[in-house]
Amino acid sequence: MPRRLFRSATADKNRFVLLYIGIAAALLCAAGFFIYEATIIRAEQARDDTSVAVLEVGNRVLHDL
Repeated sequence: MPRRLFRSATADKNRFVLLYIGIAAALLCAAGFFIYEATIIRAEQARDDTSVAVLEVGNRVLHDL
């Protein structure tokens, strides 16, 4: 019984580690896309409300995560 319990605990630990690695990778990817979008908007010197709204929402989402 203890050996089976140990294997189960190890499997659970590995799943959670992979889950957190996936979450971290997704956050880094989202931050990269946000920076990319910001550089495009800045290069075009867009001043319209839509581009500013996209950046504000992206910033708020990344901050909340």
